[in-house]
Amino acid sequence: NDITNGGVYSNATTNTLTITNAPLSMNGYKYQCVVSGTCSPAAISNAVALTVNAIPAQPTISAGGPTEFCQGGSVVLTSSSASAYQWYDGASPIGGANSQTYSASTPGSYSVTVTDGGCASIPSSPIVVTVDALPTVDPISGGESTVCLNTQTPAFTETTAGGTWTVEDGTGHAAITSGGVLTGLT
Repeated sequence: NDITNGGVYSNATTNTLTITNAPLSMNGYKYQCVVSGTCSPAAISNAVALTVNAIPAQPTISAGGPTEFCQGGSVVLTSSSASAYQWYDGASPIGGANSQTYSASTPGSYSVTVTDGGCASIPSSPIVVTVDALPTVDPISGGESTVCLNTQTPAFTETTAGGTWTVEDGTGHAAITSGGVLTGLT
């Protein structure tokens, strides 16, 4: 059948036939270029087949544990699809992350696409992973302190807010209450 411009076809009378948004029903169609001139017969090119692959379904992600954890932890994310994968953090592909599962250990917004027959799915809805920082403490200012019995009051200063003080007397640790009382010595 001769092709004319219209529908999915354009440039039907040029050396480049354009097929826009080919439907799945056109899978397997074969195309040839026929060139006629003043002399007969017309020259006919080899036939080439059109393969139209369906776009894979949008995958979903399930988390194998909490998506908020402390620094040093991780969560395994699993794609619902059993095809070829590419994991993303935001819009950036993660190098080497192309299996059905991905172990996320850094904060981010993770999604996955699947590819089948060279066609990529729409990205999954993202899963947000939050990594909480471990507590830190600044060094105590002033360092070691030596005092004379009942004559001096040492003062240790720690600039990190939210901590509590403990004392170690060689036999164990004890908490110091806000009134300066030692508790928990063993």
